[in-house]
Amino acid sequence: MRITLAAALVTLLATAAPLTAQAPTAARGADSAYFRSDYAVALAGYRDLVKRDTANAIAWFRIGVSHHALGHYRDALPALIAGRRLGFQPFAAQVRIARTYARLGDRAAALTYLDSAATSAVAAGGAGPNVIRDEPDFASLKSDAQFMDVVKRVDAVRHPCPGGAQTTQFDFRIGVWNVSPWNTPGAPSAAAGVNDVHPILEHCVIFENWTGNGGGNGKSFNFFDTNVGKWRQVWVADGGGSLDYTGEFRDGAMRFEGWTLGTNGQRVLQKLTFTPFGRDTVRQTFEASTDAGTTWTTGFDGRYVRQRSP
Repeated sequence: MRITLAAALVTLLATAAPLTAQAPTAARGADSAYFRSDYAVALAGYRDLVKRDTANAIAWFRIGVSHHALGHYRDALPALIAGRRLGFQPFAAQVRIARTYARLGDRAAALTYLDSAATSAVAAGGAGPNVIRDEPDFASLKSDAQFMDVVKRVDAVRHPCPGGAQTTQFDFRIGVWNVSPWNTPGAPSAAAGVNDVHPILEHCVIFENWTGNGGGNGKSFNFFDTNVGKWRQVWVADGGGSLDYTGEFRDGAMRFEGWTLGTNGQRVLQKLTFTPFGRDTVRQTFEASTDAGTTWTTGFDGRYVRQRSP
């Protein structure tokens, strides 16, 4: 049977005294008990606080959490809802309310609040889906399609890169590649070296690990920089050289541009282009210009052939 929350909330608020200055020592005592999980002491402290300040959203929420931790689920709901109505963090509050409803066996109410929590996830600053997916209070809901949809939506907010239209543009480079000169198709498959390229940080970075056949190693971070709306590649070699490119996927290829200083201090413009040919071959070209882009010289033209699937 659905709990009459409005009546319970009115009862809670009616017992609160008029607003007066909140006692700092009482707040510290309640917080200390709360964070050491002494919920009975915390509950008494926060109840005292809301008598002084009926609009204390954090105190109301923590009263609810304390009740929940003590197994007082019916008492927890009015306080949690009061905290939510007073502006406490929407995602955290709604998840906790959903947890409480789930404990009380009200499946429909729990799913309603979870759905609302998923909508609030953007404003939560990246709340992880494990907060919902791994929560024991939701054990009875985990086979429900609506529950799984909520987890998926929260995951998409927290980890946007795997499904992003722009952040997946360079996925064709993921894999382990044998590298040889482009114009020498009969050369050994790894005549130039081997490149191991894989996603990290929930697919937000494409991480390159280069091992040259004649010695020399290098690594690069490749990522879509949301600050500038462009792709970036930052490369560092074991000899101390570094490159920092900006680019975009255009006309069927990932095209980076940047510059370095030559040995005489002259600015050298550079272009780095990755062109996929089917799923298992990529052409990488490196070009440089010492005359402000009037002429370009190709310094590297490589054939990448997939060694194994990512």
